[in-house]
Amino acid sequence: MMEGQKTPQVYTGIGTNVPESREEIEEDILEVLYRWECTGRETTKRRLAEYFGMSGHEVTGHIKKMATSGYLTGTDTREKLKLTELGRVYGQECHYRHTTLTDFLQMLGLEEEEAEKDACRIEHVVGERMLEGITNFMVYGDMYERTFTDSSLRIYYEPGEYPFLMGLYSLDDHYPRAFATESGLYSDTVTLSVTERESGFYLHPEEPKEGRILWYKYKEQWEKAEAREQGDWIPAEAFSFTISPGDMVKEGYVLAAVTEGKEKPDTWKCRELNVHIW
Repeated sequence: MMEGQKTPQVYTGIGTNVPESREEIEEDILEVLYRWECTGRETTKRRLAEYFGMSGHEVTGHIKKMATSGYLTGTDTREKLKLTELGRVYGQECHYRHTTLTDFLQMLGLEEEEAEKDACRIEHVVGERMLEGITNFMVYGDMYERTFTDSSLRIYYEPGEYPFLMGLYSLDDHYPRAFATESGLYSDTVTLSVTERESGFYLHPEEPKEGRILWYKYKEQWEKAEAREQGDWIPAEAFSFTISPGDMVKEGYVLAAVTEGKEKPDTWKCRELNVHIW
């Protein structure tokens, strides 16, 4: 929570109907006190009450609790409130979260006031890893390889069919990767099909064979690829996708196996199915 240009300012959060927990309010108080201390402004109960639009009784309740937690001193007199070292560190952390999120939301296209209000609530629940990722993105841009799972790909592709490349690789050889013996059973061209209802990949058999089943592993379970007229169908959600920096080529991979009967694959029959899409 940040102070605006005009004072006194009544703090109202993100909306009149959005409740705040006691912990969120106290984090906001710590952030404001930290900012006021940094700029040499008066840090009294009365000023806090005016700023947050609270009664003196409400402010007193919060600062007594914060003093018990070791964040404040000077709560039993009319002297100015003072952050302890612990309170100063925590206030600085709250301020950093808020300003980082406000800047990030503006990068996404929000106006400053809107970004400010949204950041007021997000800052209280954002985790360290998420904040680190946002910071890295803001500082370095799209510089890191990213992996995402359980995606329909419809955010990236309009409805339609897209030809890409694929390969079935042995799990025994990684540098360099070696094609599995089953790779010859399918064309090296795969079709990504995106509709309003579903998205996935058609693998095209070179020679259809009775009794042959293509399997893929999804959420730790072996599933049969659906045999359709266009080819063997695997939903996009089963793949893990990697977006590479710079060229933005995406690679999807899933564990797969080919059997000649209905029995589920053994571990030694696992292959890595890669689709190379762009």
